[in-house]
Formats: sequence, structure tokens, C-alpha cells
Amino acid sequence: MEIRESEKKREKRGRIWKLFLAFVLLATQIFAGNIRVDAAERPSLDITGLSMSVGQTQRLKVSNAKEVKWSSSKRSVATVSSQGVVRARKAGRTTITARYY
Repeated sequence: MEIRESEKKREKRGRIWKLFLAFVLLATQIFAGNIRVDAAERPSLDITGLSMSVGQTQRLKVSNAKEVKWSSSKRSVATVSSQGVVRARKAGRTTITARYY
């Protein structure tokens, strides 16, 4: 009975060591640069500054985003549709915001 218990403990210890060594090996390879881990590209807006005339429209696009919600800080100056189309309504300044998910 005593032999079986010590064998089980040895087997368990051996499995723990194998997992530990595998983790150390993987971490070493990542930090050494042998395994490349790329982060997803950040979403980016195609236009960051825009000057428009009254009545003019311009479509804005966000790359690397699944879903975008658009808003205008001053709807009296410019509106923006759910597709990112900005329409200048009157002279002034506004901020168009793209919230991405």
C-alpha cells in the first residue's frame, strides 16, 4: 500500500514538473523572439481633419473595426449618418466621434 502511494506522488510530481518545464520553454521562446505574437491592429479613421462647405457630404471610414457608432457634437453644424456620411449644415465647428466595438 505504501509503495502505491509514493508512486502516485512521484507521478503527480513528474506531471507538475513537465507542465512547468513546458511553460518555461514556451516563455523563453516568446521572449527570445522565436515565437511571434501579434496584437490586433488598432482601428483607425481614414480622415482626421476636414473642412467642408454647407451642403457638402463626406463619407468617413474606420478600418479594423467590426461595428462603429457615429455622433456629432453639434448637429446644427454637421450631422453624421450611421454609415459615417457627414453632411455640413451651417458654418461652425463640430467634432465627429466614431465609437468602435
